[in-house]
Amino acid sequence: MRLVHAIEAECRARPTSSLDLRATPSTLTSLADRLERDGYLERRHPTDRRTVVLVLTPTGKRDYAAEKSFHRHLIDDSLDPLDASAREHVLAALAGLAQSQSADRA
Repeated sequence: MRLVHAIEAECRARPTSSLDLRATPSTLTSLADRLERDGYLERRHPTDRRTVVLVLTPTGKRDYAAEKSFHRHLIDDSLDPLDASAREHVLAALAGLAQSQSADRA
């Protein structure tokens, strides 16, 4: 539950968090239960059995890498039809948007 409380405290401290979980402890526990049941993560702590640490399993790491690669290819494929100048404009606009959102959170 310490992890849940830490996440909730972080969300309250940063209401515009990019994660913006706004999830109840039971929601996070249910999500962790499903991910653990499906073999994507495990709960463990090397010395304190009362503390919950969520760790990706090899399956979780593999599938996360696959999802990350899929999204990278999706972005690349979306930009591929553009000429170099248009691609630069789109990337500059996206970088400006990301920077603006980061400034809003600070």
